[in-house]
Amino acid sequence: MRPILKSFRASRSANVAITFAIALVPLIMFAGASIDYTRASGARVYVQNALDAATLAVAKDAKTMTNSQLQAAVSTKFTSVLNRPEILDINVTANYANGVLNTAVSASIATTFMKLGGQPTIDIGVTSGTALATGKLEVVLALDNTGSMAANGKIQALIAASHQFISALQTADAGTGNVRVSVVPFDTHVNIGSTNSTQPWMDWSLYAPAHTYGDGQDVQDNNIGNGGDYGDGGGAGTHPSWQGCVIDRLQPNDVQNTLPTADPATWYPAADCTLAALMPLSSNWPGLQNEIDLMHASGNTNLTIGLAWAWNMLTQNAPMSTAAAPAADLEKYIVFLTDGVNTQNRFTTVSSQIDARAQAICGNIKATGIKIYTLRVMDGNAALLQACASDTSMYYNITQASQSSSAFQQVVQKFSRLRLSR
Repeated sequence: MRPILKSFRASRSANVAITFAIALVPLIMFAGASIDYTRASGARVYVQNALDAATLAVAKDAKTMTNSQLQAAVSTKFTSVLNRPEILDINVTANYANGVLNTAVSASIATTFMKLGGQPTIDIGVTSGTALATGKLEVVLALDNTGSMAANGKIQALIAASHQFISALQTADAGTGNVRVSVVPFDTHVNIGSTNSTQPWMDWSLYAPAHTYGDGQDVQDNNIGNGGDYGDGGGAGTHPSWQGCVIDRLQPNDVQNTLPTADPATWYPAADCTLAALMPLSSNWPGLQNEIDLMHASGNTNLTIGLAWAWNMLTQNAPMSTAAAPAADLEKYIVFLTDGVNTQNRFTTVSSQIDARAQAICGNIKATGIKIYTLRVMDGNAALLQACASDTSMYYNITQASQSSSAFQQVVQKFSRLRLSR
């Protein structure tokens, strides 16, 4: 037996199988651990994304919440977004101080292979936070107040949507004064306010308060399309009956933001209308809300004049802008809503000719760096409005009046002054 035992001890023929059998257990554990850690890493991404979404959603109202309300709101939003049953032991914390909302989540995920080695779970921990951005925002709501807006509840829907829009921006501003809004109602006129009657840039040569633009008398007098005449002329004196309305300036100033000079071609022709007066850029939130309530539907459509005055509100040019100078931390936007095609301006009633003026002013505005959102409510020249928007994603086609609020909410979300701080 001794020679046989020596021979067995010296044999190496089965060594690979024995070595593999001994090494198989740690190899399986190592591969399993890799799988478990990969699952945990993926779960951490889901948790981080859900926490970021919950933090941003709650941050706008965090200032007005108690600690318990804040905790509950973040936790509820986080849970609704996450929806991953394999993630266990979730604990959400939140606190708000000095304008910053900080949030954190601790959780775990059950292991499949590592539990064989005594580790049943892998812990997950993430944090998030939001702070008010330091940048500033100026927004003009240029809103169609023409007669067609009276149909299908459009003017009522616009008023409700505008109230919500302004409230959302007020919340985002959080009392900093970094967000300012202007409202410019328009039809074939814009009402700049009767207090401007003594301004040197007012043109009274065409003012005829006996009848208003668009009442049929001007067409009868052959004053539209014959070089820019409007009404019956005259207009000398103090004009106590003037409501504050103006029409297009002479071309090419009708599509430019030319500073008024001694040249009458740069002045603003007076007219009569029933529009609510525009409101220059302001953080007077109650005043802006009151301005919205004054809107009503009447008159024909001239998109160009609405854009012209929206543009002026965002520049420091006279006649009446309160805009800040361009700066790296300042964004300027026009939100332009209409429901109709161009039907009448100072010069003509031919839609294609008025469209050309609108197209020209859209290009001129965008060339200055101001961005334009366009919203078409049920009717209107879709191609013109799409081209006027600064980007295809900034054009909204509203097929029912009730969708106005949703469209405005989408726009205001893009204006959000909140950013993830980490």
